[in-house]
Amino acid sequence: MHNNIDLSLLKVISTLVSCGSVTKTAEILNVSPGAISYSLNKARFQTGAHLFIRTRTGMKPDSTALELSLRYQKFNSSLTDKNESESALQREALTFNTFSLVELMLAPGMPQMADDRPLFRHIFCPYTNNVPERIRLLREREIDIDIGSKLPADPMIGKTKLFSSKVAIVASAKNRHIGSEFTLKDWYSHQHAVWSEMVDYYTKDITQSGTVLKHFEARKISVISGSIINMLTFCAATDCIMVVPAYCVPILEKKFDLRSYSMPEEIETWYDCFVHFNLQLVEESTVIDYVHKMIGKVKSSYG
Repeated sequence: MHNNIDLSLLKVISTLVSCGSVTKTAEILNVSPGAISYSLNKARFQTGAHLFIRTRTGMKPDSTALELSLRYQKFNSSLTDKNESESALQREALTFNTFSLVELMLAPGMPQMADDRPLFRHIFCPYTNNVPERIRLLREREIDIDIGSKLPADPMIGKTKLFSSKVAIVASAKNRHIGSEFTLKDWYSHQHAVWSEMVDYYTKDITQSGTVLKHFEARKISVISGSIINMLTFCAATDCIMVVPAYCVPILEKKFDLRSYSMPEEIETWYDCFVHFNLQLVEESTVIDYVHKMIGKVKSSYG
């Protein structure tokens, strides 16, 4: 066996041993299936072994492939231990991709150290709701925590639900045109402020989903903005109304001169919010414990 086989080839072999699929290996390593096939042919030339046999249930490794996979795992384990040790000494900040409502909810509950300083500096990056970009940021560890609508399954990304909530209406506390209950007539008689980022609202009744969508499309929109905070401030000062997750209402009513209402029965909708993270973050026990406490604080305060 060739003892100087490239580390990149060892990584391809180890990943293929784990998942048994060239296509899946390509997805995990973020390359094309053709690139995986090229790497395998190169590894076969260097080792003189066939490495894998294609079967009906996937790619089956031979003894050489298993030995090379073990070699890579041992190397990667020693590298992870070193990185974890360095991270424990060097980690100073946690970076987030989330929207302003979640920032408002997180801030009061961030666990504090004994000397009243945060355990980590918190960096809230400019929010993006673009799904491929959110996945890329997590996979490449440009951000540590992503909080928002549920992302598709990914072998490198973990997730946990932060909350599931009905959607509510917020209006100025000075608005005198709304009675004790918000009606469908109120929905159409008021101007709406709309967040320019897509929010993944849904209905629990399949027969109602089409009608709800029509009601949302037919509303009178006064302003569209990428800033939720600016729109909430605008609604508090005008007769404009806005749709938000009901889970966020307590802190909004505390921070803004707003009053909340349940959605009319005809357009009852829901929103689910998830915390996403690169699975390598689990190896940093101090970080993951901190995030766990932070999530628990949000749930206990607003759940």
